[in-house]
Amino acid sequence: MPALEASACERINQDARQILAIAGTPECAVWVGNCDGWQWHTTIRSQDNDRERDNHELGHLTTYCIGSVTKVFVAMGAIILLEQLAEAEGTVYPKLHKLWRESISAHLDLIVKRQFDRDPALSDVLCHDGGLVSMNDFILGPDGKVLISKAAFLELVQQVTLEIHPSGEDSTWRYNNGGYILAGLLIEKYSHQELGLFLKMNLFDPLGMDLTFVDREAFSSCPAQFKSKAHVVSPSGKPTVVESPDYFPDTVVFAAMGIYSCTRDLAFFSKTLLAALQPGPDDDSVLTYNRAVQLCSPRVRFRDDASTSYTYGGCRTKLDSEYLGHHSLNHIVAEACGNMSNYQLSPNSHGQSVDVLYHGGTVTGYECSLYLLLDDDTFVIALSNATGLVDVSDHISRLILQELYLPVGTTSKQKGIGHKLVKFRSKKQQANKPESLYKIDIVQMARLGAEERRRYLERFQMDIDQASHVSQLPIPREGHYIDHRFRQGIFVQHCSIEGLVAYVKGDFNASRKFRMAFISDGVAILAPCLDEDLSVLGVDIFADWESLRLKICRDYQKQVTGFIRERAQTRVSYTLELETDALSDKTVSFSQ
Repeated sequence: MPALEASACERINQDARQILAIAGTPECAVWVGNCDGWQWHTTIRSQDNDRERDNHELGHLTTYCIGSVTKVFVAMGAIILLEQLAEAEGTVYPKLHKLWRESISAHLDLIVKRQFDRDPALSDVLCHDGGLVSMNDFILGPDGKVLISKAAFLELVQQVTLEIHPSGEDSTWRYNNGGYILAGLLIEKYSHQELGLFLKMNLFDPLGMDLTFVDREAFSSCPAQFKSKAHVVSPSGKPTVVESPDYFPDTVVFAAMGIYSCTRDLAFFSKTLLAALQPGPDDDSVLTYNRAVQLCSPRVRFRDDASTSYTYGGCRTKLDSEYLGHHSLNHIVAEACGNMSNYQLSPNSHGQSVDVLYHGGTVTGYECSLYLLLDDDTFVIALSNATGLVDVSDHISRLILQELYLPVGTTSKQKGIGHKLVKFRSKKQQANKPESLYKIDIVQMARLGAEERRRYLERFQMDIDQASHVSQLPIPREGHYIDHRFRQGIFVQHCSIEGLVAYVKGDFNASRKFRMAFISDGVAILAPCLDEDLSVLGVDIFADWESLRLKICRDYQKQVTGFIRERAQTRVSYTLELETDALSDKTVSFSQ
């Protein structure tokens, strides 16, 4: 099993500090270990501050929101629950199992049969690349606030299924939070427990993960020194402290992104899972061999790479695959603006390709990466506390992987720009000349990636800079502009300072206040208020909320009657309500 020498740890620290400075991210906590008991953990910071300096005493106990890595635990929760149902006495299990499958079918039958011509299965729920299309811009506002309730989500699933017909190559399948949300609601339904409590009792408590938080009350009582503050970094590189995401179980998105944890607790889970994958008699661990195999087994093969698949636990691929870091925000931006974050690592020093299980997580203010090296019983965890100009958890975790698997001598052949691997000329070269391998200059990749992110953000800034149009036509009236199909509205108010302000609303909550400015007589934009910058926007502006433009609709008297927002595969039409009622109370429950 690989381990890091002291000199390698120092190189990681030096390079990681540069990456943090490039990103504008204050800190990144890392933990590397294996099943033999070797471990190295530290918290790397871009500069000194007033926080406690003892990394080994506090850094690995500091909590961060782990975003989409939450889905790994929800998937394991589903596996545990189905096993518990199977162990139920008498005829209870067949009945409950039938109802479980019927619940999935009730919400996914149409879209799965239309897309894949088969019946839906659990894999269509616990997967990013199938099942429901992306609905983040209906679930979350441009600032990351949760907009809709659990009941409204179920209604939304039905409507989106009817309205949006993506092809297999469509970007609408880019990722799928909705499937995991549905899985969380199913767990609550059939366990008769809140999802957070079910995970705590059946997974976190048995593993000793006592600094993993699944409810607001417990997290509020956690001492401040064990909480890492969330930040958003402006295009200039300045980090701003923002309100930490509140995605606990009373919100619909908890199953997709709501857990707070620390590197120590994630190390407990990773080490136990890797140990459980070794065949042999199960001990008393909650992570049995059967459960571990179910979590890590390939479910959905990627079309363009037969060695890469999606599992319930994340993306299963190879150390030298282009899918490494696939869930990172770096890749979303790189796909739009270039390829500097899509670099590939080399195979290990023997020319072998190591089997990797990877998951990443991004929410507004935090980014994280989790790697399980299945061939070597080794894991790498990186948690950072900012939506930076690059995702430092992605770059730093790959920096660690490179140090683990390539010898020091390869540093003389660093590649700073290219992102494709050099092909070996012969098998003999692979076997006898591992020095022909090279290391990627990951610091340089981060530097170039930050430039990509700035260019991406400039699109919004250009719109804002142009939004100084003074129209001679009537401005929008105060009131609620609502699209009842997608259960979303825009509430417009007049303001003496800002002119017009707007809130994006659902039946659960509303976004922060945005300034409504005008690019032309026919186009408005949701922009930061006059004393704010782009740091008020959430991470979803890089995906579903990638356009904040609104087309203005007018009647024959030129009065504004509504707005249209274009999004993948459909448009959202907000119409002025004559009565300023809230969104419809219409709800839907699980079908049985």
